[in-house]
Amino acid sequence: MPNRRIVFVSVVCLSITVFAAQMPSHTRSPNTKTQLNNLKNSPVGVKTADGLSIRWSAVTYRKKLHNPAVPPEYRDSRGTESLSLSCEILMANPRLLLGVAPDPVIEKIEDSKGNDIEFSQKQPAPGRRYVQDVFFIRWLREINLNHPERTRMPAEHNPPNVELGAGLRERLGGKIVLLKGYYEGLMAESIEYIDLPFRPDDKWVRLTEDVEIRVTQARNVPNVYHYDIEQRPQIVSAANRVSVGGPLPGRLVVGWQMIGRNDSMMAAGGSGPGRIGGKGNGIGRAEGIRYVIAVSPSPAKIPFELRNIPVSALAHTIPPHTLNPRRLKPRLGGKFVPNSAKTAMRYKADKVRSRTKPIPVSKEGQFFDVDWHTIGYTLNLYNPAVRKLENSLNISIRCDAKILDPELVLGTCSEPIIERITDDSGRDVNIVLADPRPDYMLYKTTGYRTSPTLTQPSALAQLEGKARSALQLPLRDRHRPKRQTALEPVRITIRLDPRLIRQDQKEIGRIEGYFHALTAESYKHIKVPFKPDKKWVRLTSDLEIQVARAWHDGFKYRFDIKERSKAKINPGRLHVYCPLPDGILVERRLTGPGVPPKREDIPRMARSLPVRAGGNGLFGYTVDGFECRVDTIDYRIAVGPTHYKIPFEIEHIPLPEP
Repeated sequence: MPNRRIVFVSVVCLSITVFAAQMPSHTRSPNTKTQLNNLKNSPVGVKTADGLSIRWSAVTYRKKLHNPAVPPEYRDSRGTESLSLSCEILMANPRLLLGVAPDPVIEKIEDSKGNDIEFSQKQPAPGRRYVQDVFFIRWLREINLNHPERTRMPAEHNPPNVELGAGLRERLGGKIVLLKGYYEGLMAESIEYIDLPFRPDDKWVRLTEDVEIRVTQARNVPNVYHYDIEQRPQIVSAANRVSVGGPLPGRLVVGWQMIGRNDSMMAAGGSGPGRIGGKGNGIGRAEGIRYVIAVSPSPAKIPFELRNIPVSALAHTIPPHTLNPRRLKPRLGGKFVPNSAKTAMRYKADKVRSRTKPIPVSKEGQFFDVDWHTIGYTLNLYNPAVRKLENSLNISIRCDAKILDPELVLGTCSEPIIERITDDSGRDVNIVLADPRPDYMLYKTTGYRTSPTLTQPSALAQLEGKARSALQLPLRDRHRPKRQTALEPVRITIRLDPRLIRQDQKEIGRIEGYFHALTAESYKHIKVPFKPDKKWVRLTSDLEIQVARAWHDGFKYRFDIKERSKAKINPGRLHVYCPLPDGILVERRLTGPGVPPKREDIPRMARSLPVRAGGNGLFGYTVDGFECRVDTIDYRIAVGPTHYKIPFEIEHIPLPEP
C-alpha cells in the first residue's frame, strides 16, 4: 500500500501590527509564506494570533506558614504566599495551536480605582519550552479523519497560570480593573498526516526536511502489537523540543498515532508528543501508523485584556464538607453505580458493624511520630461566566507522621478524625468539625522518595568503569553512583472551618484526633509457576488464583490469571472499617533467572490496597541487552492484618491572616 498523505489546511492570517485583533480569514494570500519567513527571520516581528481570545476563569490566593522545626530543604520552594490567575484560551480553530509557553508577559495592571500599579515580573527561565499538551491531548487521542463527525474538539484550552506578585493583592483595593499582556504561543499554518502501513519496510520515508524513518519491525500477535521504528538522525527538531525564541524548521513532527481497523484510534504504547522512533507495544491489532506534521510552525503572541477581576476575601465562607447521605440515593438508582458510591455504602455499613468490635488504639509513639508541617489558607474566586462553582475559602493543616517501624505498618489512611480543637487559652473552639469523606477513608501503602545522598560503586566497579571509559565503551549500571530512597512520612490533611480565622485568634492551642493504620504481624511469599494450570491456588483465606494462560509471544511474556474472592473487597478499595481476612495481598511480581531484585534507588509511590491478584498483562526485562527469563509469579502477602487508631496531639499552630 503506498504512503498516503492527508493534508488539513487552515490558514492563519498574519498581522505585523502587534496586538491587532482580526477575525479569522478563510482565504489564502499568495504572499503568506513570504510574510511568514520574513517574520521568523526578523528579531522583533512576531505575528499576533488570529481567532484566539482569552478570558479569566479563576483567581487563587494562597498563604502558607511552616512549622519552625521543619528544615529549609523540606519547605515549599515556591514561597509562602502566591496570587495566580487561571485563564481559558478560546480557539476558533483548535487544530493549529501547538503549544503555549509558561510565564506570560504582563504589560499593565490597574487597581480598583483605575490607577496603574507598579510591579516587577521575574525574568522567564532560559530555554523554556512550549507546553505541548494542547495538541497531544486534543488530536493524537481524538482525531478520526474518516469520521470527522466523531471528533469532538473542545474550543477551550487552559494555558499556564498568570503568576502575580504575592504582595500585589494588598495594593489592588479588592479587584483588578485591567490586566493587559500576552502569552507566547506556537502555531501551525496547517497540519499534514502521513500514513504508513503497519508492516516492516526497508524503505526510508521522509517526514520533514531533516528526518526520515523506516519501520524495521511490525508484528501483530493475538490482542497485542509490537513495533520498532528507526529514525535518522537521532536528534532532530520535534514538538517537545521547541524552545521559545529558538529556530523553527519548515515542518515539525508533532507526534504519531496507531491506527486500527476502520481507521479507528488505538492506544499507542510508547507514543507521545514529539516521539518519532523507538520500540513499543500496545493492546489490539494495528493496521497503520499515522504521523502528524505541523507545516510552517511559527511563534505567535496571544494578547489579552482582562477586566474587573476580584481578588478580595469573601464576605461569607463555606464550612468544611459534611457528609449528606441523601446525595447517595439518586446515584444508586441507575444501572451503573460509581465506585465512590459503593465505597460510601460499604463504609457506612462496616462502620456500624465495627461498633461491636472496637478498633484498638495504639500507644503513644508505638508506630508513628506526628507533628504539624504547614498550615495553609486558600481563597478561590471563580468567574461566574466561565465556571459554575461557588467561591470558596479553605484552611487546612498538613501533618507529617513519621513511620517508626516500616516493617509492621502495612498501610495508612491520610483522612484524620478530629475530636477536639482549643484556642490558645485552652478553651474549646466553637466551629464545625469536618466529617470524614468515605472515598478518602482508604488504605495506601507507604511510599519512598529519592534521598539526596549517593552510594558510590565498589572499588572494583570504579576501576572497571574507568577502563571502559578509556576504551570508549558504554558504562553499565554497576559503574554509576546510585541514589538511595528514604521512607516518605504519611501526610495527613486536617480540614478546618474557615470561620476559625474570623474569631480574632492568633493561633490554635491544640488539636486532638486520630487516624487509621493497618499493621501486619509478618509477611510470606507464595510462588506459583509461570505456566498454565487448571488448579486453583489459595493465597489467603478468601482469595484464590488460577493461571489460565502464560506464554512468550516472541517479544514479551504474557499472562492471564483468574481470581475468585469471598471477601468481595475490590482491588484498591480497602477502607478503615473493612472486616479483615487472615492475609492481604500487597505485591505481585514476575521473577526468574536473571531478573534483578527490586531496585532500591527508584522512588515508589504509595499504592492502594489490596493489590489485584489476577488479570492479564505483559512483562519484559533486559539486562545488558539480554532478555531475562520468567518462570515464577511471586505473591507477597501480609499475615495477620489489624486495624489501629493512631492518636495524635499537635499544639501552638499559628493562624495565617486573611
